[in-house]
Amino acid sequence: MLIDDAMISMCYARSLAEGCGWVWYCGAERVQGYTNFLWTLYMAFWHFLGFSGDIGALPILLTGLITIGMQVYWLYRLGEVVGGEAIGRMNAWVGAVFFPLIRWHVRGMETGVLAVLLTYYLYRLLRVESRWRLWDLVWVGVGVLVRMDFAVWAVGLAAWAAYTRKSWRLLWEVMSIVGIAGIALIAFQWAYYGEPVPHTYYVKVRSVPLLYRVLNGLISLAKYTYVNLALFATALYGLWRLGWRQEKSMLLGLSFGLGVLLQMWVEMPGRIHLREVVSC
Repeated sequence: MLIDDAMISMCYARSLAEGCGWVWYCGAERVQGYTNFLWTLYMAFWHFLGFSGDIGALPILLTGLITIGMQVYWLYRLGEVVGGEAIGRMNAWVGAVFFPLIRWHVRGMETGVLAVLLTYYLYRLLRVESRWRLWDLVWVGVGVLVRMDFAVWAVGLAAWAAYTRKSWRLLWEVMSIVGIAGIALIAFQWAYYGEPVPHTYYVKVRSVPLLYRVLNGLISLAKYTYVNLALFATALYGLWRLGWRQEKSMLLGLSFGLGVLLQMWVEMPGRIHLREVVSC
């Protein structure tokens, strides 16, 4: 079994594999109840191969185990760039035993793939390379197609690189890739569903007042911080040791800050989430 949001995507994938289109079930009207286009397409690929019913979730769970391994590896490389081999090993161990991270990898969500891409993205930026290979830029486009809000990190961190290194080439390259992937995704959604964004955006964002979303996001962040207080304290101590004004600290802090702001923008009250699942 996958968690409920992942099973919603799995239902759309099953319908696509059965030839019914991108719908909740065969015969349903065209309403986009998923936000992870490429991940849903990946699920449909396994349905095409015959993984359905009781074993439909198996390849997705195995994919999560693979992405955990990739996450640990890139956490090691990231820590190595930040503070040497010892920090790299510590970083890898934290990732390998951190339950929330593992949970979001193996429960069927696309967040595991996005976490790997973001870690790799940070590693490439901390390598102080002003130019990226084409393959690196392709992965940025993949992240946006997996879920569009990956563009927030891609553009935000590329802007940081442009500002700190006085080179705008990477920013324009990343913005071009994000623009191409984003426009293609919006065009498909508009043509197929009649709306430029998923229906969940209207349910979780448009229908909830901004103040309510922000307060709920802050409460959620506070609860998450409290549960993982020791880890947050260790991270802050590490940033303090690096020096708050160092480029490495600023980049890692910006990445975290973008995540907090995005969470406050889209975080929805539990009652609305429950209503959405029941209506599906």
